[in-house]
Amino acid sequence: MARRPAKSVLHRCFALVAAAWALLCTQLNRERDSWFAWMVVAFGAGIALYYSLKAEPAFWLVPTSALLCAALLPLLRRLQGARFALAAITAAVLAGFCLAAFKSHILATRTLPVALENVTIEGVVLSRNLIRDYSASSTDDDSENDSDTDADAEDEAEPPPPRFRYVIAPLVISGIAQDALPQKLRLTPSRFAYNSPPLLNPGDFVHMQASLFPPSGPVAPGAYAPSRRMWFAGIGAVGWFQNPVVLNAPSHSLPWRQRAGIRMEKLRLDILARIRQHSSGNTAGLAATLIVDERGLLPAASLQALRHSGLAHILAISGLHMAMIAGGVFLFISRGLVLIPSLVHKFPLHKWAAVAAMGAATFYLTLSGGSIAPTRAFIMAMIVLFSILCDRPAISTRNVALAALAVLVLWPESLMDAGFQLSFAATLALVAVYENRFPSPFLRGAPPWMLALRTVKIFILTLVVTSAVAGFATALLLIHHFQYLPILGVLTNVLAMPVFTFHVMPLMLVSLSFMPFGWEKYPLQAVYWGSEFLIRIAALVGGYEKAVLHTDVNFPWLPPVFALALCWLCLWRGFWRFLGLLALGVVVVLMLLLGGESRPLLLVNDRASVVGMLGADGARHNALYSKRTWLDGWETKIWSQRDDKTEATASARPWHCAAGVCTAVLPDKRGNVVYVREAQPLARLCAEKPMILISPLRVDDDCAHLVIDGNDVRRHGAHAIHLRSDGLEVISAADAIGARPWSPYIPAAGR
Repeated sequence: MARRPAKSVLHRCFALVAAAWALLCTQLNRERDSWFAWMVVAFGAGIALYYSLKAEPAFWLVPTSALLCAALLPLLRRLQGARFALAAITAAVLAGFCLAAFKSHILATRTLPVALENVTIEGVVLSRNLIRDYSASSTDDDSENDSDTDADAEDEAEPPPPRFRYVIAPLVISGIAQDALPQKLRLTPSRFAYNSPPLLNPGDFVHMQASLFPPSGPVAPGAYAPSRRMWFAGIGAVGWFQNPVVLNAPSHSLPWRQRAGIRMEKLRLDILARIRQHSSGNTAGLAATLIVDERGLLPAASLQALRHSGLAHILAISGLHMAMIAGGVFLFISRGLVLIPSLVHKFPLHKWAAVAAMGAATFYLTLSGGSIAPTRAFIMAMIVLFSILCDRPAISTRNVALAALAVLVLWPESLMDAGFQLSFAATLALVAVYENRFPSPFLRGAPPWMLALRTVKIFILTLVVTSAVAGFATALLLIHHFQYLPILGVLTNVLAMPVFTFHVMPLMLVSLSFMPFGWEKYPLQAVYWGSEFLIRIAALVGGYEKAVLHTDVNFPWLPPVFALALCWLCLWRGFWRFLGLLALGVVVVLMLLLGGESRPLLLVNDRASVVGMLGADGARHNALYSKRTWLDGWETKIWSQRDDKTEATASARPWHCAAGVCTAVLPDKRGNVVYVREAQPLARLCAEKPMILISPLRVDDDCAHLVIDGNDVRRHGAHAIHLRSDGLEVISAADAIGARPWSPYIPAAGR
C-alpha cells in the first residue's frame, strides 16, 4: 500500500486549523455584545499582572507598554472578527498594567521607615472608629470586606470600656522634616495612660505624645498584609498616643477633601450617638453597621454566628443594601405617583423615581463613610438607575462590566481584595441567571388569592436560587481567602433574609428618615425583634458542628483561574459557555488532588514574641503563651483561623518550658527547636548548638544551624519554617510580598 504524501497530511492540518479559525471568527461575531465585558476582564488581568510581580517593573517597561497600547488603538478600526478581539484584549491588558503602575507611582505614600518612641505630634483628627475590644486595637488593619479578625474577649467579669481608633493628619512631628511627614497616622489611645481615654472629635486640632511604628505586615507569610491597604489609603504610620490636648484651629486651612470628610464624619458620629442612645446589643450593632458602616458595636459572639451561618454578607454595605435603599425609594415613589391620574400619561414617572433613588443612594453612601466597598455598590446602583433614565435594560452583564471598569479605574488596587472578588463574582453570576429571565407574578384575570400565592412562590424560589447561585459563585473564593465555607448558607438565607428584607432594613431606613425630627426611638425599638431573630437563626445554624467546613487549602493560582472560568460561563451566550462549568470542575478536582500547600511546622510573628508549632494533634501550640495578651492573642487567632484543623490538647503539646526557655523536638528527630526570651541562658544554648533557635533578642548566626532573632523579624517580618525531606525551608513575609512600595520589610535574599 502506497504511503500518503507528507504534503497531503500537512495540507489537511492547515485546513483543519483554518476551519477552526473560521469557526472561532464566526462565533466571536455572533457574540459581539460580550466583547466589551471581555475587554474589562482583560483590563483587570493587566492590573492583576502588575500587583502579582515580586518587584517593581523596570523603568522602561511601563512607558513602552503605554506606547504599545496607544499604537494598537488606531488598528482596532481596521480589524475585524478574531483579529479585532485579539488586538482589543492586548490593548486592554496593557492599559490595566499601565494604570496600576501609574497610580502606584503618583501615590507615593510617605511611610515611617523606623519606629519612633515618645514623639510630639500636632495634627487634625480626620475620623474616629469604634474598636470592639482590646484585641482589636492592634496596629494591624481590618480587611474589606467582610473579614474582621478581632479576637474574642477573654473571660472577663465585665466587657472593656469602648475604645476608639483615630486617623490624624499630622502637621508637626518632632524629629521629622515637613517634607517627610506621613500624610495620615492611625493612632489608638495608650492603654497604659488612661482607664477612660479622652474622646476626640473629627476636626479637633490636637497636641499629643505618641509612639509611632511603620505599618504592620502580615501575621504569617502569604496572609493578609495590612501595610498594602494602609499604603493605598495614605496611612504612613500607626501607633499609640497619650496626653492629648485640644488646641485652637491651625493657622492654615485643610484641603477641601479633608474638610468635606470631617463634615461627613461628624454626621456619621451624630447618627451613631442616636443609635447608641435608643438601642443596645444586637439591635445597636446591626443598626450601626447597616446605617453608618460601624461594626464595633456588634457583639463578638453574634459576629461569629453570622459568619458561620453564611449571613456575614448582610454586615458589609454592598449591592444588596444599596439595591434595597435605592430600589425601595424607586418603588415607593413610582407606585405612589401612579395614584395621581393627572401625572400618569403626561410624565415619565419611572424616571422621576430613578432620580429620587439616585439621591437616596448618594445620601446612603455619604453616611457609610465613602469607603471602597460602599462606593463600589453605589457605582453599580448608579449604572442601573442611569440605564432606566436612558430606557436601557437595567439588569445586564454589560452594566456589571461598566461598574467593574469604573471601580478599577478609580481603585485598581481593589482588584486584589477579597471584597471586590466576592462582590463581583456573586453579582455576575446572579445577573447571568436572571438577565431576561425574571418571572412575572401577574396573571390576567386571576383572583387575588392566586396572585398572592404566585407572588409568594416566586419570592421563595427567587430567594433559594439567589442564595444557591451566590454561594456557588463565591465558595472557592471563601475557601481561598478565609479558609472556611458555611455549607448551610442557603438554608440560613432562606430563613433569615425575608425578615432582613421586609422588617430590619425597612425599619432602619424609617429610623434614619425620622432622625431629623427626633422620632428614631420607636422604629429602632421595633428593629429589636427582627435583629434578635436574625442572630438566633444564625446562632442555631452556625452552632451546628458541621455547619462550617474549615480547610487549610491555599492555592495562589485559584483566584485568576476561577475568575476566568466564571467569566467564561457568565459572559458568553453560545453553546461554548458551558465549557466554563467544565473548567470549574477541573479546578475543584485539582484542589482535591493537590491538597494545597503544606502547613508550616513553625510560625514566628513579626516581633518574635510568639512561636507556634504544630503538635501531634494537628493544632498549633504556642511557646511561652500562658495568658492571652491583647496583641499576641489577635495574631495567634489568625494563625488558628488559617491552618488549625483541631482544638489543641495538652497531651499533644510539643513544648517543654522552664525558666523562660521552651524546647521542642522536630518530628523527624533531626534536632531541637529552642525559643528563649532572656539573655542569660543564651550562652549555654549556643554551646549546645540546637537545630533552630528563635528569640526576640539579637543572636549570633553561628549559635544554631538556623537562627531567627529580633533583627530578622524586624527586617523581614513574620517567618514560616517548613520541614522538607531535604532540609528546612524558611519563608519570610518580606519574601511573600516582594520588593514593593507598600512592603515594610526587606526581602531576605536567599535565606
